[in-house]
Amino acid sequence: MKKFPKITHLGKALADGDVNRDNTYRVTVKMDGANSSVRVDEDGLRVFSRGRNLAFIGREAGNIQIWDSFRGLSEYVLMRQNEFLALPTKSHVFGEWLVHHSLPYPAEMYQEMYVFDPEWVVDFGLTVRTCEVLGILPGKADLVAEADKLMREYVARTVFGAEGVVLAPLPTYPNSYRFKHMHEKFIEQHKKAWSPTKVFLGAIETALAGFYSVRSYQKVCQKIVDDKNGEKLTTRDTPQVLGRCKNDFYEEHFAGAIKKLGYPVIDTKKLNNELDNRVRDLFITEMTSGHLPVYAEAELRRTA
Repeated sequence: MKKFPKITHLGKALADGDVNRDNTYRVTVKMDGANSSVRVDEDGLRVFSRGRNLAFIGREAGNIQIWDSFRGLSEYVLMRQNEFLALPTKSHVFGEWLVHHSLPYPAEMYQEMYVFDPEWVVDFGLTVRTCEVLGILPGKADLVAEADKLMREYVARTVFGAEGVVLAPLPTYPNSYRFKHMHEKFIEQHKKAWSPTKVFLGAIETALAGFYSVRSYQKVCQKIVDDKNGEKLTTRDTPQVLGRCKNDFYEEHFAGAIKKLGYPVIDTKKLNNELDNRVRDLFITEMTSGHLPVYAEAELRRTA
């Protein structure tokens, strides 16, 4: 089963004859987030971002493996595991994990999964958000013109704009072709933002720090506990946790992360500040989740 549905540009798909004109298409807002999906298997949930396997949340209590927090997505699904596990086996929920990219959404919209198909909310009661539905178009319509009209009407009534729109055939199937129609201003901004020779929107250091995964953090914490002969962590250990996590990042992760971002120019001081923020966020998340038993009970009560 695919980890994310193929989404091709509408104009190209029409030119190549890949659009079924007998279908009806639902048009939704294309959020400027990160591709995300949750698959329901017989043994539990698997969390993905495109082809990356982020986490496994088993049906058996305590059977949890988080390899990459992906800026909170894995923990978000973990908090809703009972809802996702109640879905039919082989269900595959696709959407956008909204984190800071290019468009300036209101703060309350971030750290939420926006699913493409509202049926997951309407029919199954998932407490996730949905990409806004702008309209339904018959396949025989001038799809580019009509989709463009719906997109511009949406942009005109919002303060943050839109990346574009997505057209999905009805009824929807998770692995069926979907088509996107992009806003020209977003395309222009996106090309500039992701230039490998420039710092995009001042977020290079934040992006680099985001490569430090929850799994790496867990390993460092466990090593510190081992060094303390099993004595669990408290807030007094924060400086040591910060220092060792930063050393671990530079020794094990920095080279690969900087390569993936195209070797941009970075501000080392800002990167260290972002790493501090990242490790503190992981510290809070791990203590409140309770699935890494290396913290003293007093610390767990303090964060409850």
